[in-house]
Amino acid sequence: MSENEPISNGSDSVPVAAEAVEVEEICAVTNEQEETPVIDVHAPHGGVHTWKDFWIHLGTIAAGLLIAISLEQGVEALHRLHERHQLEADLQVEARRNHDYALIDIAIYDKVIAWLVELQHGVDAVRDSHGKSGFKYPARPDGIPDSVRYVAYHVLQTEVWTTAKESSLLVLLPREEAEVYARSYIQTDQVQWTRDRVRDLGIRQGAFEGRFSQGTYPAVVDVARFTPQQLDEYEEVLADELEEVRIAQVRLRIFAAANDYVLSGGLDQEEMRKALVKANTPQ
Repeated sequence: MSENEPISNGSDSVPVAAEAVEVEEICAVTNEQEETPVIDVHAPHGGVHTWKDFWIHLGTIAAGLLIAISLEQGVEALHRLHERHQLEADLQVEARRNHDYALIDIAIYDKVIAWLVELQHGVDAVRDSHGKSGFKYPARPDGIPDSVRYVAYHVLQTEVWTTAKESSLLVLLPREEAEVYARSYIQTDQVQWTRDRVRDLGIRQGAFEGRFSQGTYPAVVDVARFTPQQLDEYEEVLADELEEVRIAQVRLRIFAAANDYVLSGGLDQEEMRKALVKANTPQ
């Protein structure tokens, strides 16, 4: 045996250094297979070598961006159009409800006016006859406080309009349409203010009559027993209330005219103004 011949253990052997290298290569291959593949973005095949290729590549990117932006804006425009149509539909529903409320309350005002006028005539008759006219207190008409069929005045609906203003949804409406609606809803504040006045004067009338009702409720008074001073005071109470009821009715007619113009789809401010003037004209 030669001195330089490696010692064998009885089986084929691989040098230690060679075996270590092989193990490292196997581990490297295994790690590469287990790694998550990464998608890289590459330039077009062949690369960009000329100005023509550069501009084509840039134009492709720009076109893609424009298409993406256009699609996004298109979706947003459709969404806003849907919101506008929904707002218009909700406003129309609110206007139709207010139309019905106005008709009912205008009819109630007619009854109240007739009742107050009858009371005034009774006071005049008692005064002229020096208490001998035999005037009988007229029954309260249906629909007013203390009547058999009392129906409270309807509160005009403004929820849709108020919500739209507070949420900035009114910008969805065309300018002319928004202005017409605004002019209509302005009238609701005037209607409510005059109604509050009518209520206060009605309370005043009830308080006056309660002084002579002898505990009956609702109050039924014998106007023939009033003194001349009491007749004057009562007549003043009735006159103030009658005037305020008439004003409240006119205010409600004006609102009804504006509201009906909205329901008709009108958008002309001048035509709307004419409708309001007509409603304010004594009939």
